[in-house]
Amino acid sequence: MRARYNLWRQLLTWTRTAAPQGPVCHYGYDWLTQNQNLIKQLHTDNLLNCFAPRAYSYDGQALTSWDSDLDQSVARDRAMAPSHPIYPFVNPTSFQSESYMPGNPVNSISTAVRARAEPACFPTGRPTYVRGPS
Repeated sequence: MRARYNLWRQLLTWTRTAAPQGPVCHYGYDWLTQNQNLIKQLHTDNLLNCFAPRAYSYDGQALTSWDSDLDQSVARDRAMAPSHPIYPFVNPTSFQSESYMPGNPVNSISTAVRARAEPACFPTGRPTYVRGPS
């Protein structure tokens, strides 16, 4: 793990040098991500200072299942680095077919994100943000 950590430390140090005020987030399947200890260490050392959990939906996935995935991501991230903001990357269309989830997904997803995280990014061709809790 030490070699991987050193590589990430170097890459993130270069990133911080290039954009010192910018957020540097961990993006991924936060409830499934491997290398949890490495990610936690990078947050502990403030080389990463936010999370960007991948919160897309899958074909046939119900909103309750998506909601559960978001809860798992937020819980894992808050346990790892409670003071670091969480910016979910969400999309109300399915990852595979690009069809919309059943029901009113945009409203439901926006409500869920606002209740649990900071602003979120909805990839819609242009950046769209949903404000999180104050």
